[in-house]
Amino acid sequence: METAFRNVGIMGGRLEGEAVQETIEHVIGYLQANNRHVVLEQDTASAFKHHALQSCHIRQMGGATDLVIVIGGDGCLLGAGRALSKSSTPVLGVNRGRLGFLTDVSPGRLEAQLDRVLTGHYTIEERFLLDCFVTRDGEPLGNGDALNDVVLHPSHAVQMIEFDLFQSTFSGAQSQ
Repeated sequence: METAFRNVGIMGGRLEGEAVQETIEHVIGYLQANNRHVVLEQDTASAFKHHALQSCHIRQMGGATDLVIVIGGDGCLLGAGRALSKSSTPVLGVNRGRLGFLTDVSPGRLEAQLDRVLTGHYTIEERFLLDCFVTRDGEPLGNGDALNDVVLHPSHAVQMIEFDLFQSTFSGAQSQ
């Protein structure tokens, strides 16, 4: 079964790391050999100027690609998920970090797992995106968003904290 992943974005984390750079090179070559159009995230593209590939800002990748492959650790995957949350573009993580709780593809099985995803053998996992707003006496103090978790704590004293949650989804591809 062939999938609609014709335009594939690549984003790398910790680009100074040799393992990340080698994996990005490998993924670019693999995708091109499999007739996929490769789009590099602009910071990633700056580290791979020898490639004449299209590049764009991470927030624009959702409109330019059908799938985004994130090569790095869980933090890089979470950042990509936040940036792409407004699009329905799936994100696939290749683990080049330490823990790899969220990244699905192991570097040792890279081609086999990418082949499965590109031929339609994957499961979409929906994720919650949390928007956090902190106010005091009705005045905003700060805000942020999170894909995995948000930690809230008062400064020095234990106090009751009131918060509201609203649902938003993020699609991520996972190989089976």
